[in-house]
Amino acid sequence: MDKKEKNERLELHRLAVAARDMGCAKEGFLMISELKCEPGDNRYQPLLFGAVVSYARPFTANDGFGALSAKWAKLPTDELQVAHQEIIEYRNTVAAHSDIRTNKLHIYPTGVQLIIGENSLVLEEPMYAVATPLLNKSDIAKYMALCDYQQDRMTDMIIAGMEQRFMRRPGLPPVPFEFQYDQIEVLDLSAHRSVME
Repeated sequence: MDKKEKNERLELHRLAVAARDMGCAKEGFLMISELKCEPGDNRYQPLLFGAVVSYARPFTANDGFGALSAKWAKLPTDELQVAHQEIIEYRNTVAAHSDIRTNKLHIYPTGVQLIIGENSLVLEEPMYAVATPLLNKSDIAKYMALCDYQQDRMTDMIIAGMEQRFMRRPGLPPVPFEFQYDQIEVLDLSAHRSVME
């Protein structure tokens, strides 16, 4: 197999993993919405971080696949482009890296009076809190739309690549198989059994 064919196969594998990551990101954003999480809730930050890291993963360097090509970061509308940039920036400064400038430490010594709403509490022992900026809940719908758009166009490319490389081969049995981008040109699937059997 020549280098061009190997790179095309690697791109197919990379896109399949990226499309899966887009689906994970969309599910994280969707859970924030469906669970009616608010930024102060204990579920909001973990769901947000999971969604952001999942979305950004294909655009960052990694072992084996490398980052997606730049064309996947170019989007057709300003709203999608801004959403993409916001997620990538948030991943790079907050969700995947604990930058000092985005994680403020607040220390509350013993004896400090905390007032929360109508309640107050005098601390009997010291306490601390890390203030981390969170993406706006009002933007969750646009982030879900971005994930949908990316996943749809990736899936279209994956299907086209599969059809070109596998579906038109005579004698290829209709059974699932593990794809390996660097496998030899001719696939011997005679030993594979369908997972449906």
